[in-house]
Amino acid sequence: MAPSVRTSKTKPPTNIPKPADMIAAARDYISKTHDYVGDQFPDEARAMHYGEIDTRPIWGEANSHDRVAMQEEGIGAIPLPDPLVPALPKDKLKLN
Repeated sequence: MAPSVRTSKTKPPTNIPKPADMIAAARDYISKTHDYVGDQFPDEARAMHYGEIDTRPIWGEANSHDRVAMQEEGIGAIPLPDPLVPALPKDKLKLN
């Protein structure tokens, strides 16, 4: 199979999104489609995992102990990389 070689006649694609745009789009998607549950994340994730409440996309905080415990219980939760973490909803910001 011959390799694909770009010649001077071939123009590079112009519609490739920039990494910063892709990160911003992912962060925006998370903030619009996932419920922020704050430090209640482990409790909410467990309740969904065990069928106590309806499943929905959530994000929030969990300490290292809770992360390990959820992993051992088979709960599918992963940490968001810092660039993907949305801004906290205004109604969830602590003023004091």
